[in-house]
Amino acid sequence: MAGPFRVEPSGQACGARVTGIDLSQPLDAATIATLRAAWLKHRVLAFADQTLDDDGLERFTQAMGGFGEDPFFAPLPGRKNVAAILREADEQSPLFAENWHSDWTFLKQPPAGTCLLAVDIPPT
Repeated sequence: MAGPFRVEPSGQACGARVTGIDLSQPLDAATIATLRAAWLKHRVLAFADQTLDDDGLERFTQAMGGFGEDPFFAPLPGRKNVAAILREADEQSPLFAENWHSDWTFLKQPPAGTCLLAVDIPPT
């Protein structure tokens, strides 16, 4: 079933917030098709308040289109497609990729997108 989740446009140049969906559960084909259409329309989807483990993140990524090769980040031990990107709360160096960018567009076959899961967000 493709509902009852909601896709709320951000009101900015791109992006939408998706609510009312549990990404920790397998999603049916109609739901994936609706999410993919929203992704193509809005370019960026944000799913707040999700509780995903590595298996869930990989399952969702696979459903949205599969995995690409990452030329820079080593995967977590025991995982082929999950990497950790860490920034400590007290770091003072400029943020890595703090401006909009598209991952790996220089590759012969760049990925269609990137799935990111924020695990621990320090206070601003």
